[in-house]
Amino acid sequence: MSNNMKLIQYFVNGCMSDEMEKLGNLVSPKFQYVLNLDECFSWDEFVSRNKSLRHTTNIVIYEISSEDDVHFHYDFDISLPEPNVAIVARGFIQIMVKAGLITRIDAHTRP
Repeated sequence: MSNNMKLIQYFVNGCMSDEMEKLGNLVSPKFQYVLNLDECFSWDEFVSRNKSLRHTTNIVIYEISSEDDVHFHYDFDISLPEPNVAIVARGFIQIMVKAGLITRIDAHTRP
């Protein structure tokens, strides 16, 4: 397993924890989080959005993969807790790494 893959796995696991703020040293100063190729967010905005989402939904993350050790991607499902568990959003994430830092996350959701 490459160092970049280890970085991404550590980062993704950390994003699902209550200590996400501590991951800031793993991202580039020019970090961008882009949602559906439309909205662009900074690291602090990403942390805030992620906290809110984590505490109000159930998130399932599937296998992380990469073909070039620079672009990493995985699928995800988001569902609401009971009694609205049938409401689901699906999508995929692409995370880019440059010089050992996470530079960009692109999130794409589909109904």
